[in-house]
Amino acid sequence: MLKSFSESYVSPQDHADTKAIDNNFLFSYLHSQLKDDEIESLLNQYWNIFDPVFPLIHKPTFNYKSASCTLVSAMCTVAMLYRSDLKNFSGILCENTLNAINEPLFCANASIQTVQAALILVFYGTFTDKVWYQRCRALHSQIVAVARETGIFQTNPRDQCDDEWKSFIVSEERKRVSFCLYMIDSQMATLLNYPPSLSHYEIKHPLPCSDTLWQLENALLWKEKHTLELSNGERTSFLDALQQALIFGKTPKNISSFGSLSILLPIHIMIRNMEQYAGVLEVPKIKANDPFSRKSQLGTALNALRSLIPKRGLRKGPKKSHDMWDMFVATWNLAYIHLHVPDPIITSGIVEVTLRATIATAAVLAKPSEWYPPGGTSVSSNNMHLISSHSLSVMVSHICYFLKFADFLKADGGQERSPVFTFMFYKAGLVAWQILHIGLSGRKLESTQDGTKPVDEEYIMRRLVDDIMSFVEVDDPSEVHDSDELKVFEKWMRTVLVTADTWSVGAGASASFFF
Repeated sequence: MLKSFSESYVSPQDHADTKAIDNNFLFSYLHSQLKDDEIESLLNQYWNIFDPVFPLIHKPTFNYKSASCTLVSAMCTVAMLYRSDLKNFSGILCENTLNAINEPLFCANASIQTVQAALILVFYGTFTDKVWYQRCRALHSQIVAVARETGIFQTNPRDQCDDEWKSFIVSEERKRVSFCLYMIDSQMATLLNYPPSLSHYEIKHPLPCSDTLWQLENALLWKEKHTLELSNGERTSFLDALQQALIFGKTPKNISSFGSLSILLPIHIMIRNMEQYAGVLEVPKIKANDPFSRKSQLGTALNALRSLIPKRGLRKGPKKSHDMWDMFVATWNLAYIHLHVPDPIITSGIVEVTLRATIATAAVLAKPSEWYPPGGTSVSSNNMHLISSHSLSVMVSHICYFLKFADFLKADGGQERSPVFTFMFYKAGLVAWQILHIGLSGRKLESTQDGTKPVDEEYIMRRLVDDIMSFVEVDDPSEVHDSDELKVFEKWMRTVLVTADTWSVGAGASASFFF
């Protein structure tokens, strides 16, 4: 029987004992291959690029010399992807870390750092594909089982020790393990169509603390800021905040970027489940787009979450120095796309066994099909003619968000910011391609009583095509004719995606745009 994390957790200041549960070979291997200054350089890459969109570890108190070797190794595994001279070595280190992590993950005194390392490896294996994909999928299920067994999803009584710096770090890291695990699970469901392994009902924590509080470097600064936040009542339960958004269309004030994303993720899952229900179960055709009568409720919740987006996120898009707000805005826009246009890979129910197979299947299902399914299950078809031009016009602005900021797929150093951003861009690009296809090939419009086609439909489709193409960069716009616009878009998508080559999403997605 595993101990609960409230009993077995090793605080960030007392990591010396954690090396007893590390694999000695991994420790020797890591330090034989990398000097201390190289490890520090890799960790800087991790903090600058990966940590902003995966805020799992408390950076101010992290010391790699006393931390769990499996955690340091997992962090270096990710960071090596951003170094061309060490990228090939990344896979070897991942293999050794995976081999070393199983025993400490299930031992009675497993530390939270071991679980953190496992989470990082799950993310790495999922978005680099290759031989670790299936192993990391299995590891994800194991982490969920360990988290349930140890009660990591439950509120810890130590969370109430608001005047203790060490207790805050302990509680917040446990909390962030729960939310990062749920984030990975929800991204696998909405992007890769894997059945969710977790329910949002399992997470009993308050929302993650403010970004400023999480980044403070000492107890004195933390005490001052924490006292101020408590006096303002800035402490909200995750489930309470989710219910406010879904039932009342309201959101608590002053929520952190990670907290905002945590509320959005289950709503995106609900949209995904609604799509899959409509795509599989026979329902009357008139209700096929809204089988649970929840479409308006989910749309209201998304509108409520819009108020949380900083003005910079709405007007100027993501920054080169990215943060969790960028992940929130991108996820919010993709959720709106899924709300209005069902994702064929979700409605098909297909679950592939590799990342590249999932990408290829998404491209195949995006191609127009004249097949109409029986029984009124119209939304399981990928024929965009079934969707009204009004719905398309509402949704195109969310597609254009991704197209407009395509150059932000990469950070200042030229490295890919996050494979999740790249995958969302790819998903939006497929929907844009579908709209261009029907807009340029001639939408099948219902004739009026006098046999003519409604002019407003043709006008709307032409405007949608123009809106999408306005974000496509070409060398000479005068050379682009209507008949060439689809090919120009495909070439532009290939060019953008192939440059996102840090992870494995970009290359596979780029190859998909040879329709």
